[in-house]
Amino acid sequence: FGDARLNLVFFKVGRALASPSRARSLSSAWTWFWTTSWQQLFANPPQQHRVFAPWSKTAASEVVLWQIGRVALALQQLACRLRAQAPHELPVLAAELWKAPLAALGRSSQGDEIDGAWAELESFRIQAADLLSGMTAAEALARETVLSDVALPTLWKLMGSEESPNGTGGIGLSSRAGCEDEVWKEPANIADFWDKESDAGWYLYRLAAIDPDM
Repeated sequence: FGDARLNLVFFKVGRALASPSRARSLSSAWTWFWTTSWQQLFANPPQQHRVFAPWSKTAASEVVLWQIGRVALALQQLACRLRAQAPHELPVLAAELWKAPLAALGRSSQGDEIDGAWAELESFRIQAADLLSGMTAAEALARETVLSDVALPTLWKLMGSEESPNGTGGIGLSSRAGCEDEVWKEPANIADFWDKESDAGWYLYRLAAIDPDM
């Protein structure tokens, strides 16, 4: 339900939580997420497949917005997982380079309505995409702490919510306070990464269970 492309990106990222080596295969999903206009995704929600809704019904824009936020949350959690595997990696980019995109992101969160925030959000996305263009997803998530500790959580707070829209399968991810949680380093069970009470979390768990890399 919602935008199938955002669902695909989410499940690819969420699956990589169990097997961090999969972060190296996120190139196309990573590039698509940062180079595709989020405003256009919001403004042009897709028609739903007939399995989910009548042909004439389109997904609500609010569902697409929530999906973008859920991808940001999944990326933030994958960053925590990768940083736990390589805790001493230094950022590639100087912190000063993030000041302008973070300023745009901060301005976008000042209003109450998303419609008035798109110019700043798109400015953030474009600047962030430019900064990240020379890095792989794994490298950026493991090393760019400004991205994982500030930008991605802010996007989730702005676009997402703990109450998932009907038909989306739920967040699917377990709630985590941040990268300091020990579960990222030595999980007692890979199932700890997902909320198996939700449809999305159960699907991620089953994907991991049949993963030949596990």
